[in-house]
Amino acid sequence: MQSDSLELETNPAVRLNDLGDSARSLSDYPLALSYYQRAMDTAAANVDSFPYYDAMLDIACVYDRLSELDKAIQLAETVVQAYIRSEDSLRIGRGYSTLSAFYGRANQIDKQIITAKKGLELLKHHGDLITLCAAYNQIAFTYTDQKRWAEALPMLDSALILMQASKVLDQLSSIYLNLGNCHRNLQNWDKARLYLQSSAALADSLGQT
Repeated sequence: MQSDSLELETNPAVRLNDLGDSARSLSDYPLALSYYQRAMDTAAANVDSFPYYDAMLDIACVYDRLSELDKAIQLAETVVQAYIRSEDSLRIGRGYSTLSAFYGRANQIDKQIITAKKGLELLKHHGDLITLCAAYNQIAFTYTDQKRWAEALPMLDSALILMQASKVLDQLSSIYLNLGNCHRNLQNWDKARLYLQSSAALADSLGQT
């Protein structure tokens, strides 16, 4: 508890954002929104722009989970413009990739494709392995949303390789699921069965829904 207090004193906005991430991972969206809003307020009070807009993007992700896509897109567009002004290439790339996902869920396909490609190009040069994995996964969605399964497959293969190399495997079941669905639609039945069974088994072992 003492170390938590020290961390809060040192960088309260970042710590509050971390608490929001924990609440979001447990699907406690009201609590996550509360922490993210407190992170934004704290960052604003300290004129600390990156934590402010990072928390805003996290709030957008919660609204996406709640299917309030207009709010998610509006906030994410604001964040991306702020990141562009900052000239932080990594944050711009992550912002584009996240915004692309929202556009896809809102069926704004042209915007989804444009932002996904912009995000991937930046993250190729500035992102770590797991961030680049997410970008390739997002590009795959731009194809699967249009039922272009053959074009999605190499993107998903790249995402899997990057995730395994990163050693950050908490979303491995999701990658397996995406690959299984892609192979199913390509009628590659053996690979589809393998990936889908692996996804189900891993999700069960981790208690993921």
